[in-house]
Amino acid sequence: MKTREELVKRAKELQKEKCKLQGEEYDDSEEYQKRFKEVFDEMHKVRDKIAELDKKTLKP
Repeated sequence: MKTREELVKRAKELQKEKCKLQGEEYDDSEEYQKRFKEVFDEMHKVRDKIAELDKKTLKP
């Protein structure tokens, strides 16, 4: 399992990639849509894992 720091780093990388994709000319192509969805989905998975780790470490 990845450490929280690794997950945070990956989340930041994904956020940059998402911004880069959004900054590009909107592309209706299947490849663009697929890549955007992959980045978006992975970003949410990473954020969920971070939240899960935080919950475990912050338990009283």
